[in-house]
Amino acid sequence: MKLLGSFRKKLILGFIASSLTPLLLAVSIFYLTSVSIAEDKILNSIDLSSRQLYESVNERIKQLEHLSDSLQYYVYKLSNTPQEPTTQYLTMYNYIRSFNSSMIDSFHLMNMEVYIDPDNFISNEGIMFKKLSNLGDILTPEERSRMGLNNGWKLFLNRKVLTVMTGENGPVNYLSYYRTKSNINEKELEYAYFLNIRCDELADIIANTYAGSDISACLTDQEGTIIAHADKNKIGGQIDEKLLEGAFNNPDGWFSYNGGQVIARRFDKAPWLLITSVPNRHIRQNTGILINMMMIACIMIIIATCFTVFFITRTVTKRINILSTTISNFRQYGDKNSLEPLREMTGRPKKHRDEIDNLANSFVDMSARLDDSFQKILDMTLTEEKLNYQLLQSKINPHFLYNILESVKTCQTLGYLETANLMITKLAKFYRQILQKGDDMISIREELEIVVTYLEIESLCREGAIVWEIKQEEGTGDFLICKFTLQPIVENCIVHGIRSSSGKLTIQIQVTYDEDTIKIHIKDNGIGIKPEKLLDIQKALREKTVFYSRHFGISNVNARLSLISKGDSEIKIHSDYLKGTTVIITIPQML
Repeated sequence: MKLLGSFRKKLILGFIASSLTPLLLAVSIFYLTSVSIAEDKILNSIDLSSRQLYESVNERIKQLEHLSDSLQYYVYKLSNTPQEPTTQYLTMYNYIRSFNSSMIDSFHLMNMEVYIDPDNFISNEGIMFKKLSNLGDILTPEERSRMGLNNGWKLFLNRKVLTVMTGENGPVNYLSYYRTKSNINEKELEYAYFLNIRCDELADIIANTYAGSDISACLTDQEGTIIAHADKNKIGGQIDEKLLEGAFNNPDGWFSYNGGQVIARRFDKAPWLLITSVPNRHIRQNTGILINMMMIACIMIIIATCFTVFFITRTVTKRINILSTTISNFRQYGDKNSLEPLREMTGRPKKHRDEIDNLANSFVDMSARLDDSFQKILDMTLTEEKLNYQLLQSKINPHFLYNILESVKTCQTLGYLETANLMITKLAKFYRQILQKGDDMISIREELEIVVTYLEIESLCREGAIVWEIKQEEGTGDFLICKFTLQPIVENCIVHGIRSSSGKLTIQIQVTYDEDTIKIHIKDNGIGIKPEKLLDIQKALREKTVFYSRHFGISNVNARLSLISKGDSEIKIHSDYLKGTTVIITIPQML
């Protein structure tokens, strides 16, 4: 038992007993060898399927080219047959149209499009025969300017086409084999025709080739645009640039890409690539009975090893789980009762303890010290917040008093002694209201009374140049608000908003409900705030910053509200320069 007393020795003994390292090494070597043997056979089989798919697509390409050769004669003959007499020309037209329709049906084409001289009256048909002037959005200027007889392939994505056989008119992904005939002397197109097949047709060939397999194949052009894919939603997408580069650098040969093997084949008759991707897991899944037997033996050995490790390390893991669970519960709930499961480990004599027992004892001691420290920090934080709140409130009172005394001094200087005396009387009433309500929080009704007294003082000083209006929803006056919240903002309306020209300053105060908060709007028609200064004030309000050198009043109120409401309050300010300012205060409903 003494040999197993150390946690480290128990852990080492468990790993030695398990012997997982040599087992995993042997399994890895055997597995890699099996994969290497099977890989060649599987890739050869897939290479054969890829060749068959290539031949199927190539056969379809040749078929369209041969059909185009047949159509060449009739289109040429139609273009060179005089339109007069009309009966003879219509006979030729009907014959060619019937021929085209039978070819569409026989060779499973989506449709044919023949572009002829716009002066030819059958070019107005608009279904199979169309005007050469409509080639502008189909062939590029370079393709239209080629002299003589030219042909090529084009991919059209989500193009609306009216098909002859079905009458469908909707966006279709399709491939066109086209030919153009230009007059070498006049350097103008004589005619052009297109044989169109749906991309879905080639996609079905690919899907049928590798149905029920995780092998994927796609047909792309030389720019990497997907022409056909078993997943038809990928048609028109782009393959990875590295995959396209590998396909060009390794024609008809296997190369590695993105955890698998890829083979690419180029078509001689069309500028396309057939890319077949085989994930490594496909190779691993087809290694057969050999790997299955190996895996069964490996699983049996691992199960036996796990049982051995379990019984050897059971004592260790049990106590580690208890310690981990106890620490997690204590961190979440902070309850001393959550330490009860550690009693078995902490109650052992020192000479029988191992590292886990010592860790449990250390955690119990640490939690006790943390509990004492947390309580002390909490008490100190509450004291600090209260002192900060009192400090902020104490700084605003002298600020207000200074402004009022300046107003009284101005009245006395101008000889308005009666006004100055009345202002002093109102000022005494103002401070009597404040002193009678010594709490930090007062009702909104009481706060509005203080504001009204202040407005009366300012109105006396400014000879009635200030008018105000107060509206409040019923019941809002009973909710609590920080003392001296509204007066500093109203003071800002007067000090910074009153115009030098004639005209009265109007201040509107509105108190309303808003879900579980109270909203107070303070609006004036004063001079407003310049945009750059408004941005500075809004930033200070968002950051809860108090500036003692500028906009002290509103930032002080914002900081006090945030402190007393634990961040649930908000002050917003909006202003149009030379039009007025609106301050919106949002506070939680407190009774």
